[in-house]
Parts: sequence; C-alpha cells; structure tokens
Amino acid sequence: MSFLAPIPFYFLRHGHTDWNVQHRCMGQINVVLNQLGIKQAYQSAAYLKKLGIKTICYSPLLRAIRTANIINESLNVKMIEVSGLKEANLGTLQGNQDEDLLKGWKQGICPKRAEPYDDFVSRVKKALDVCLSHAGPVLVVSHGGVYSAIQSLLQLDMVYGLENCEPISYTPPASIDGLWSQSSVGM
Repeated sequence: MSFLAPIPFYFLRHGHTDWNVQHRCMGQINVVLNQLGIKQAYQSAAYLKKLGIKTICYSPLLRAIRTANIINESLNVKMIEVSGLKEANLGTLQGNQDEDLLKGWKQGICPKRAEPYDDFVSRVKKALDVCLSHAGPVLVVSHGGVYSAIQSLLQLDMVYGLENCEPISYTPPASIDGLWSQSSVGM
C-alpha cells in the first residue's frame, strides 16, 4: 500500500522537447520545450479547463515550468513549485540515449553520481504528499520518471509509456484494502 492521502489527482508529463525526439535521458538537465511541446501544452490546457482543477503543482525544471505556465493561462489557478517533483538525477546517464542503462537504474544498478531509484521514489512520495495537501483537484506537472515512480508507489502496472502532455487521472481506492486506479482522461 502506498500510504498516500486518498485524494484524487491529475498528472501531466511536460510537453515535448528536442531531447525527446533524440531519445536522450534528460534527468535534471534543463531542456526547454520545442514548438511541438508548446502546442501540446496549449491543447492540454483547453481540455484540462473542463476538469475543475484548483491547484497546479509543478517541477522546478524549465520544461515543466513552461508547460504549467501555459496551462495556467487557461486555468488561472494557484501554482506551487514543488522541488521533489524534479526528474531523477540520472548522473552519468543524463544526455545518453541508452535505454537499457535506464532500465538497469530502475533495477538498482546506480550509475555514477545518480540518485538511487528507491531514494527517487521516496522523494516523489513526499512531493505528492505536499501536492495533495493543497486545494483540489490538483494537477501535477512533472516528468516521465516521476510518472514511473507514481506507478510504483500506487502499485499500478506500467501498461504503456506516458506521452508528453497526456493527462492521467488517479483515483484512490474505494476501500481500505482496495487499490488506486488510473485512466487516461483523453483529449
């Protein structure tokens, strides 16, 4: 069990970047949105406006900040930067294109100067606790690695990779021994 407050929330991975095109591990390197990423953020904003979101919590990395700011042009809600929502520090993996190395990191093989995967998941859990303490529904704007950590925390399968600016809805269990659920809220 995740021991996360049983409060529904939304998650959105930042918009597309040139490093997404190149399949590079960004980690905590500040990479900006490209034109497609900006377009994706505006498209998501139009859809998210219908969901009654009251607070946007976002990562302090530029790609997430820009995505959150674009979305808030439509929502006009309280915005809170949460440092724990930063992507994982992937050490020497940052900038690399080798996805096998990233899989090894998730299995406990920690590259030089990288944040251990278990520490990263713990950091994300604390960040979610902060996010869910604010008026909801809350939208969390962050990164693919944070999405993976949330899946792990909530004991959800990684059914598919999360596309840039694809909104996900998380619903808490209906009972104490139940499980969280997720769904793509589509656009």
